[in-house]
Amino acid sequence: MERLENFILRLSEMGFDVNDSREAWQNGILTVQDAIDWILSGKPRRIQQSATATLKLGQNSGSLNEECNPFSEAAAKPVPNTETFDNTKMDSEEEALESRMHLNDEQRKIKERFEEKQRLEARKKIVEEKRNKRLERERIKRQIDEDRQRKKELAKSPPSTSSVPPPQPCVQTDTNKSKSATSTIQIRFPDNTVKRETFDKDAIFREVIRTVERLGFSSSDHSLVQPFPRKEFESSDQSKTLIELGLYPNGSLVLTKVSRNETKQAVVTTVQSMETEQEQHEEQGQVPEFENYPANDEQANNDEMLDDIVNPGVNIGHFVQYNWGEGHVLNSGGQISNPEQTALQRAAIAAESRSTIHPPPSCLARPKKLFYQPISYQKLLIRTICKRLVENYASVYSLQNLPPALASSLIEELKSKNLLRAKILQKFVPCRLTELNLECYAYLTNELLQSLKYHVHLEILNLNSGAYMTDVGLQVLSYLKHLRSLSIANNKQITDGFVPTLKNFTQLESLNVEGTSISDVGVEQMAGFGLRALRELNMARTNVTEECLQLVATGLTAVTSLNVEGTKVNALWGTAEMAERLEDLNISNCAVSTDSLQHLKQCGHLISLNLRGTNIKTEVGLNHLKDLPRLERLELPNRLALTSHSLQTLTGLPLKELDLTNCNHLDDSAMVYIAEMTSLRILRLSNVKVTTAGLSLIKGLKKLRELDLNRTLIDDESAKVIGG
Repeated sequence: MERLENFILRLSEMGFDVNDSREAWQNGILTVQDAIDWILSGKPRRIQQSATATLKLGQNSGSLNEECNPFSEAAAKPVPNTETFDNTKMDSEEEALESRMHLNDEQRKIKERFEEKQRLEARKKIVEEKRNKRLERERIKRQIDEDRQRKKELAKSPPSTSSVPPPQPCVQTDTNKSKSATSTIQIRFPDNTVKRETFDKDAIFREVIRTVERLGFSSSDHSLVQPFPRKEFESSDQSKTLIELGLYPNGSLVLTKVSRNETKQAVVTTVQSMETEQEQHEEQGQVPEFENYPANDEQANNDEMLDDIVNPGVNIGHFVQYNWGEGHVLNSGGQISNPEQTALQRAAIAAESRSTIHPPPSCLARPKKLFYQPISYQKLLIRTICKRLVENYASVYSLQNLPPALASSLIEELKSKNLLRAKILQKFVPCRLTELNLECYAYLTNELLQSLKYHVHLEILNLNSGAYMTDVGLQVLSYLKHLRSLSIANNKQITDGFVPTLKNFTQLESLNVEGTSISDVGVEQMAGFGLRALRELNMARTNVTEECLQLVATGLTAVTSLNVEGTKVNALWGTAEMAERLEDLNISNCAVSTDSLQHLKQCGHLISLNLRGTNIKTEVGLNHLKDLPRLERLELPNRLALTSHSLQTLTGLPLKELDLTNCNHLDDSAMVYIAEMTSLRILRLSNVKVTTAGLSLIKGLKKLRELDLNRTLIDDESAKVIGG
């Protein structure tokens, strides 16, 4: 059924009737091509074969058994006549070929008619578009001609004598302000600066001249000119009042230089021509009259308009602009060109400004304050080189002779952008890097570590917090024979399998494996390598126990600083063998007992000891430490259990730093014992019950450089006690 539906669907898509398709299927035509030929040939009747096959035996034929028996000696079977069958087959093939050719001709004609129709429609569309464009051009030309004719008629017609008054500027006057007792004068200086001064209405013009002289302009080299209406002030006008000169309630003056005759003449000519054109427009009624000026504060916008007449290049931020015959339009800012000023007039003013030597203004403009840190040239250079290192089309192939400091800055920039890859790191090989910091780099993988084997000059390497590197990736470090400091902290995936890499590090002085999964097995391997130069070993938060102390003492004989913070160390019996060299010991947050501190009595070279977070009893434990002659820094175990009397044990120690933060049981009585620690340089008393009286007891600590009194009862006045 599905095949029949597909058969009818394909014929329907080609435009044939569904009934014809179904009839072709019923007549035994099962292919689409045969069905097309059959329909186009007029659907001739096909010879139907009988549904049930019958077997007929002739008279001359033998029995059925004889025909089926291959060994029968019956007469040979008659050969069927195939000539009639071949003729019939040939005729049917010729008919199919003719029908197929007829179909191809019909399809080709249909396609040609369709394409011809599309061409005609496209041609009509193009002709219509050209016709519309021609009509539009003709309409525009007619409109231009009509506008020109209308303009000529308006020019020939006499001025209108209508009783309608000319448009007045949208200026609101205030009767109360017009009666002000002061007059505001706007003065434009030769350097295009504008200044407004307020004078008494009865003041004489000489006061205006004195104001100009105070601003640094000599009256002998300059003169004041009123632009509209045009007026040059004489020496006799200096004794007249502002009301008599028409400068009340406001006025606008221009300060011009008179030392050069040609410049003065150009300015005078410019102003006179501008005045003449203004009068002509006023006679024709085309320009609004500016007669009523608002007083005081309301004069600002109109004064800006007068300023623009003298200097049209001033930016004005929301100014009433008059477009003749179109009403008032608000201008959004920018340069407003004066229609009454010609190019020659503007050029004359510009020439006068260029040729005049302006004195420095009285009030210099303050420089703009930057709200951001400008990028240095070195930073821009680093960014450019990093971009070239990453890009393929303009890549940098060698960084030879690059200073190590600049190379480190480039690597830090690439790290910050997460762009540092193995191929890029190889380009830094000619720089002969001695220090490389890849701490917390997101793409610190084994692949990136493989590129380190070419940096054979490295001495300091930091691989902290590299979540994707493993023990196998760290094996490449065996090529770095000159390493003096190695840090792989905060990598839990690093195990004892990494330790064999350290076998050839004969110059290694500092090793930091904090936060890894190294155990006593790895420490035993390190002890067997005999790292004679290793002085600092940090195994904090690892899986080591108290046995590692014995291994370090016997195998790593140069270690002077040991950190086992937060480990499984619960005894200190292994420190006895390195008592002669141990200087720094950190056993904080370990389950060390109080009796274990007696093993430290022999550590006469111990300088720093950290007991914070342990279960050591304060008073008993401190008694084991009172005989350490070189102890300078001590972190106390239990701050809540520390009392003032406990500090008495520490008075004999040469402590330089003492941290008593959050020791809530200490009060002023503890200051008595602290005052005896004369070698103290740093003292922290934050959140301690100390008062002004107790603070006065430690005034004798002459070597004290840092004192922390945060969250205490000491205020600024009380602090003066120790300051004195």
